Amino acid sequence: MDRCPAELWVRIFTFACTDSGCTGRSLCHVSRYIRDVSRPVQLQSIAVSGAYELRCLAELLESRRPEDRRVLHLCIAHHKEPSGKTSHPPLESLSDSELLELLIYRQYHPGELADIVKRLPDDVRLGQAANLTEERIEAFIQSLDRVLRVASPHLESFTLQVGVLSLNQRSAGPHIHCPTILSKFSFPRLEELTILDSLGIPRETSPADDYGGLPVLPSLKRLHLIDCYTHLPALLRSAPSLTHLRMSGVTQLSTNLTTVLHGLIDPDAASRRRLEDTATAQASGTHLQQIIISPSAQLHTAAHRALTFYGLKEMARNSDKLILLRSDRAAAPVYGLPEARWDWLQRIEGKEGCWGYQPADRDPDTVRRLVAYYG
Repeated sequence: MDRCPAELWVRIFTFACTDSGCTGRSLCHVSRYIRDVSRPVQLQSIAVSGAYELRCLAELLESRRPEDRRVLHLCIAHHKEPSGKTSHPPLESLSDSELLELLIYRQYHPGELADIVKRLPDDVRLGQAANLTEERIEAFIQSLDRVLRVASPHLESFTLQVGVLSLNQRSAGPHIHCPTILSKFSFPRLEELTILDSLGIPRETSPADDYGGLPVLPSLKRLHLIDCYTHLPALLRSAPSLTHLRMSGVTQLSTNLTTVLHGLIDPDAASRRRLEDTATAQASGTHLQQIIISPSAQLHTAAHRALTFYGLKEMARNSDKLILLRSDRAAAPVYGLPEARWDWLQRIEGKEGCWGYQPADRDPDTVRRLVAYYG
C-alpha cells in the first residue's frame, strides 16, 4: 500500500471524501500512513447537526494546520434532538456546570432530562428555565463563528439551517440572525448557497436594512431559499454573478417580492423603473438563467392561496425563465432539512439536486401556455 505515490492516494481520497464526513473519519483509523496522507482532504465535505457537533468541528479545525483543514462543502443544522445513547460519566459525578453543559448541548438521553434538572440547585434550576433557550442560541452562534472563521475562504457550497429561534427582534437575548452571521466573513469561492427557515426575523419586517453589511459573494451562482424568501432583495445585492435561483415553500407574494421577480424575469422592463429593489433585480437578472418557485401547499386561507398562485402563474405564463412547480401536492413531504441535505450531497457528486425536476412536477397551466406558444 505504501508503494503507491502519495499524490495518487490524495486524488483517490479526494473523490472518496464527498459524503457528510464519514469517509474522512474512517480514513483516520485505517493506518497511520493512510491517516497522514488523507489528512488534507478528510474535511473537504462535512455535515453537522446541533451546537455540540458544531463545537467539536470548530475544535478540530482550530487544531489543524491550514493546509489540512480546508472545507469545500458544508452543511450545518441548528437543531438536534437529545441522543438515544448515554456518552457522559454518571450524573452523580458531574458538577453543576457540567450538568448545565449537558442541557445546553443536548448531550443526554431523553429519559435523563428530569434527573439532570432535579440535581441542579434551586437557584440554578429556576434561572436555567428562563435562560436555556438563549444559552443554546449563544452556544450555537459562538461555535458557528469559529467554524466559518476557518472554513469561509475555501467554501464552495454551503447549506445552513438555523431554525426559528427568536421571532422577537426587540428581545434582549441573542437570536440567530443570518445577515449578522454572513457579514462577519468573506466567501470568495462560494458558488452555491442554501438557507432554510425564517432565520429569526419576523415575516412582517423588511430585512433590507438588516443586510447592509453583507459581503459581496462574487462567485455565487446558485441560491436556494427555503421559507425565507423575503430576504431575496438583499441577497441579490451581494450576488452579482447569480445564474440560478430557487425559492421553496413560498406562501405569499408581497408587493416587494413581486417587483423583484418582475425585475429578474424582464431586466429591460425593470430598467424603466426607479425602484431600488427593481434596480437590484435588474442588475442580477442580466446573468440569471433560471428561476424555480415551489409554492407551499399549506397556505393560511383559500384567498391567500388564490392570490399567490394567480400572481405566480401570470409571471410563469409570460416567461420561459420562470419554472413554477405544482402547488397541489399536499400529500408530498414539505421541503425541509432532510431534502436539503440530500440535495447538498447530490450537488457535491455533480448531480442536479434541487435544480432538477420532472415535467410532471410543473404547474400544468403554465406548461400548456408554453406548449401553445412554441408549438
